[in-house]
Amino acid sequence: MGLFQEFSESTSMHGLQRAVSSESKWKRPLWAALVLAGACLATFNLSQTLKDFLHNPTTTQTSVHYNPDMEFPVITICNLNPFRSSLINAVTDSDFIENLWRNPGNFTYEDVVDLTWQYYKMKNVSVTHQLEATVMTCKFGTGPRGYGKFLPSFNLKYTTKPGPSNGLILELNVQQSEYLSATESAGFKIAVRPRDTLAFPEDQGLIVMPGTNTNIGLKKVEMSRTPPPYSACVELTDEPNVELNMFSFTEGTRYTAEACRKTCYMRELVRQCGCCDLHFICPPEIYNNISFCNATNTDEFVCKKQVLKMFEKGELDCLSRCLPPCEEVVYDVALSTAIWPSNNAIPYKMTALGFDQANLNTAMSEMKRNFLRVAIFYEDLAVRRVESRPSYDWNRLLSDIGGQLGLWLGFSILTAMEWLELAYDAGIRATTRMSLGAQTTRAHGQEQGP
Repeated sequence: MGLFQEFSESTSMHGLQRAVSSESKWKRPLWAALVLAGACLATFNLSQTLKDFLHNPTTTQTSVHYNPDMEFPVITICNLNPFRSSLINAVTDSDFIENLWRNPGNFTYEDVVDLTWQYYKMKNVSVTHQLEATVMTCKFGTGPRGYGKFLPSFNLKYTTKPGPSNGLILELNVQQSEYLSATESAGFKIAVRPRDTLAFPEDQGLIVMPGTNTNIGLKKVEMSRTPPPYSACVELTDEPNVELNMFSFTEGTRYTAEACRKTCYMRELVRQCGCCDLHFICPPEIYNNISFCNATNTDEFVCKKQVLKMFEKGELDCLSRCLPPCEEVVYDVALSTAIWPSNNAIPYKMTALGFDQANLNTAMSEMKRNFLRVAIFYEDLAVRRVESRPSYDWNRLLSDIGGQLGLWLGFSILTAMEWLELAYDAGIRATTRMSLGAQTTRAHGQEQGP
């Protein structure tokens, strides 16, 4: 008790000296109660502080900066019709496919279309809509370019001006005469993506329809999520991560959550059916000696359909495995549509697109049914960065601990050193007493010896 008495009289911890050394009969228990209450309140507040820290909270900060040379995104355009109906019988050399169209049996119409497409894919026969017949005119930035000059030599990489006239302007032909009866909608799916990722138009993108002029205004947004444990995201380097992204073997395809989900589906398909889906790649670096599913093998097709159904229902647990990347670029899209072309502009557009003006009514109907105009552009050259940061780090934790102890007990880091000194002195005193007790016992034993 003497050691604690000495400590209480010299410590910098407020109230303890009065609780131990006060000569007043009522002041001593009062100060002891105050010190005890302060210790309880400090302990409670410290537990709440520690609880908040362990929850790993974050704050979101948004900043905007100007980029005079904005990188233009990659634009993917897909016709809503999977392949041209005129080629179904023209290039078919399979009795299986022909019989399937005549007598589908237990297959749905969509199954027959999918099987036919896969068959042609296996034969390396192109039955989809061709780019030459789809893109009628195009323009990027300063001047018009026909399709033949546009694709091989013109790289849509950077733009220095915002607005519809400074973006990518396309006039497209839907070719409804080539549509299958199973294709219920006419138009194009347009997907906008960063240059280092892969597009999945079947899951992403906007739909534009014929007879319209569609403006797609873009705003670039850079997302930066705090790595675990603060948020659920995947932090990857530029090195390929085949466990999460089988498309990493394709040039310029970084990890995305959608690429991860497709990889998850493909791995399950290979495990259950022993083949790869023709809609995606089958890298030999991962699936050595694994071939694509045979379109004429109904067992493999049924197996693939079952796995795909499980994937779409979320039974493969791909959603929980595939988290968003910690660093990501997305595009906010503003869509506006008008009728195109106007009635007075139809004669001019007919000449520009090569129509015979002798049959005006037929040409007008053809334009309304098949042609559309779309402009893809930046609304401004500002880049918005949305960044999440830890809102409770070690510095704040130590500050809150010091604040609570200082408020309720007058406790500081030097006070903690005083308590450590007290523990050290108490340990030395206890060790000394034990040593003296042992010596006394030995001496007493020697005195009573023979």
